Amino acid sequence: MIPWRQDLRCDEDLYTPMWCRGQNDKKEGFCDMCEGGSWYHKQYFHGVSSTTGHYFYPPREIKRGFSTANRQQILGMCHECDEWVGFFIYHRPRDGEEEPGSSSTPN
Repeated sequence: MIPWRQDLRCDEDLYTPMWCRGQNDKKEGFCDMCEGGSWYHKQYFHGVSSTTGHYFYPPREIKRGFSTANRQQILGMCHECDEWVGFFIYHRPRDGEEEPGSSSTPN
């Protein structure tokens, strides 16, 4: 796929990628926030709203949601709609797996 340049909605738009490739359901944008770049995930990894193009406000409150043997949901009170919204699910490592962010491989 050949990348093409896309115009931003406004000067403050952090979400819209400057470079895209593909079309329709195969369209991807290039994330300029990642070291080395990556093909699109600004909303999920960088907290940028696709609607406003700005960073999401942090939740007013945080609490734990449902929990199972391997998962823990974290909920945040949305400043906009006053609802509890699931914004993070932590998957606990299974036996023999490493904690996220840890590495047994030396640098």
